[in-house]
Amino acid sequence: MDSLITRPKVPRLIGSKLNAVQCNNCGNIRFPARTYCKKCQSTDLSSILIGPIGEIVTYTTPYKKTPGDKQQIFGIVQLYSEDGKSSIGLSGVFKTDNFEKVQIGKKVELLPNERNNIFKLVEE
Repeated sequence: MDSLITRPKVPRLIGSKLNAVQCNNCGNIRFPARTYCKKCQSTDLSSILIGPIGEIVTYTTPYKKTPGDKQQIFGIVQLYSEDGKSSIGLSGVFKTDNFEKVQIGKKVELLPNERNNIFKLVEE
C-alpha cells in the first residue's frame, strides 16, 4: 500500500478523461497519479489526460454463472493520450448487450465513473 504522502489529492477523472502523470525524465505514465515515477524514482512529473477513446487488447467472460446473473465481459483496454503518442493499459467491464461485437482491436470509450472502469463500444 502506498503512503498517503505519495498520493496527491487530484480527481481521478476530468470530464471523461483519466487524470494521470507522466515522468519528464523517462516518459513513464502513472495512473492513478503519484508524486514519484515508479520506473526511475524521479519527482519531475507533468499532468497528462488519458482517454476516453481506446481499443480492446484482451477480454474474457466468467465461465461459471449463477442463475439470474447478468453476463459480463471483463477486459483490458489500451487508452491513448490526446496527442496519441502515449498510452496506458486499463482493466474494466464492457457495457454491451451484444457480446458478439466485443473483439480485440475494436474501439471503445471510457464512460465517466468514479469507482469502476466501464467501457462502451464505439460504433464505426
